[in-house]
Amino acid sequence: MNCIRTIYTLHTAQSASTVLIDEPELSLHPELQKNLYQLLLDFAATKQIIVVTHSPHFMDWAILSNTGTLHRVGLNRDGFAEAKRCSREALRNVSGSTQGITSGKYYDAVSRELFFSDVALPVEGPDDVNYISNFLEKIYETNTNATAPAEKPIKLSN
Repeated sequence: MNCIRTIYTLHTAQSASTVLIDEPELSLHPELQKNLYQLLLDFAATKQIIVVTHSPHFMDWAILSNTGTLHRVGLNRDGFAEAKRCSREALRNVSGSTQGITSGKYYDAVSRELFFSDVALPVEGPDDVNYISNFLEKIYETNTNATAPAEKPIKLSN
């Protein structure tokens, strides 16, 4: 029912209006989530669409790095909700990190899962551990420069 309301709202909202959609992924199969995401992209050409989601299927690093804005809401050290905006440069780094990798689509999916994880990311086996470890190393290399050393990512173990 939520999907039907979302589609109805998109079709009836005036051009140049803002549409806020809360958790469009509820009760949707992942394949339908991908289809709805594509529909949202189509409507984003004439409307501002704001999506609050927990689903990695509503993220595309390449699109976000060029035209989108990404905010992540979480708890700060004092236990209060805090919204943080991801910089355009960080979005481009994540998007660019999948270029030239044989399993680029898999790395993109991993980066989306990492974004939604607060502390731990369950994996299915040693291959996942290797993919994620390699991905974190690539991000570390991309974001490190000679004047500002960064912490190396924690090595994962299975």
